[in-house]
Order: sequence, then structure tokens, then C-alpha cells
Amino acid sequence: MNIFKILFLSIILLLISCNQEKKSNSKTISSKEEIISNDNIHTNNQEDTIGINKKMTQERNLRFLFYANGGLIGYFNDGTISGCPSCDLNKDNITSLYTKEPHAQYKVEKGFLISELNDSILIDSMTINEWAIIEYENQVNNPKSKLANEFVNGYLKNSMKMNEGLGIIEWVKSNNLSTINFKSSLTQIINQAYERDPEYGLGFDPILDGNDFPENGFQLEKIKPNSNLLIFSGIDWKNYKVIVKVKNENNKWLVDGCGIVNIPNLEQIIK
Repeated sequence: MNIFKILFLSIILLLISCNQEKKSNSKTISSKEEIISNDNIHTNNQEDTIGINKKMTQERNLRFLFYANGGLIGYFNDGTISGCPSCDLNKDNITSLYTKEPHAQYKVEKGFLISELNDSILIDSMTINEWAIIEYENQVNNPKSKLANEFVNGYLKNSMKMNEGLGIIEWVKSNNLSTINFKSSLTQIINQAYERDPEYGLGFDPILDGNDFPENGFQLEKIKPNSNLLIFSGIDWKNYKVIVKVKNENNKWLVDGCGIVNIPNLEQIIK
């Protein structure tokens, strides 16, 4: 994004702020008169607002989040855009985006967010200490993110048990977190490695693609745009990354690739 795009987003945030302030001022006098004439009105309005906010939260999910010094902009799954001018990046301000009145619409094309004014921004792009935009909906509560997180951290926990843990193939077959294709590919890779070298086999862990692992586990770093590939990084070892591929089979997300298993060479993490 160049300086003109940053300026454009800043203007949008400023306009949102001005409109909200005007609406707030225009309602102040009438609101005070209503409260004076009926003490129960304030309570009822508060309850109505809570109901509306709950409904909006249930119907709209935050899909992409833009954050910068000028505030936050939320891109929702219903195609609407809402802004929070001068808002810091924290949970409360992100949540407040759900109750902001949408000011524009957008669409997604080839990894770009395109607004009604045809202004575009690349998903998962950022500049140091200036701004960033992330695919927010997939970072925490998305089913495929949860599944991949359970798989990679469950496998790591078993691996850290050393001789007391299950073998690689045994652990994968002991749960229902992965596809039949993944289990078959993993078995083939390991068996072929031991055929070539009966003593050492592959020489490294094919799922975590290495020998030394982050002891405190992995956390989701990002989901690659327009794909089912997820990148995890070590909680206490940021440079150690593992790629996971998920697949939806019969309305259930399963791991279909991880490390070097069923991951194309060009997508594998360079160590």
C-alpha cells in the first residue's frame, strides 16, 4: 500500500468519526427530554441496545482486520466495512466494530480486498510500525484452525515424552484428527526411509520437519490466503515454523498434510 492508500483509509476513519459525532450531538437533547419525562426509558433503551448488539455479533463475523495509528477498520463476512477511528488495537475496540454502522462494502478477488471505490489492499500485508491487515476470522475460532492447532500441539506433546510416547505412525493412527490419505502417505515415507537406511531411517521428524522442537508448543501465525494451508510458529521459538494442510471431508476438518507429508516442495518451510 502506498501513501495514497494510507491517506484514503485515514480519511474514511475521519469521516466515520465525524458522522458518529454528529449523530451523537443530534440525539443529545431529545434523549435528555425523554429521560426526564420517563425514568424507565433509559433502562429500556439500554436493554434494547444490548439485544441489538448481540444480534449483530451473531449475524456478522469479522473476516479481515486493518489496524494502524489512525484506528481500526473491520471487514465483515456479510461484505460490509465498519471503522473505529483513533482506536488502539485491543480486544474491546475490535469487539466494538460489530456495533459500528457499516459505511461501505467490499469484495475479495485474488487475495485482495476491493472496496466500492475500487481501492484495493492485499490480504496479510503490512509495513513495519505503520499498518497491517490480517485475515482475522481464521486466527482463533475457525474450525480448521482449531483442528490444526489440536493436531500439531498434540503431536508435539507426545513427541516430548521421548521413549514413553507413541511412535509417529502409532500416534497418528490412534486419533481421528487426520485423513486416511495422510496416514497412508506418512507410513509410506517412513517405511521407504528405513528401507534405504535401516539404522537411521529418515533422520528427522517428517511431521514437524526437524529434530529440535519448541518446548512450549506452537501457535497459529497465519492462514495463507485462498488456501487451506496454515502456518504455525513456536511460542518461544518464533523462527521455528510448521505448515499444516487441512481438508474438509463430510463436513469435518481433518489434517491432510503437515511438515513434509503431503506438502508440495514449494510450500514446505525452508529450514
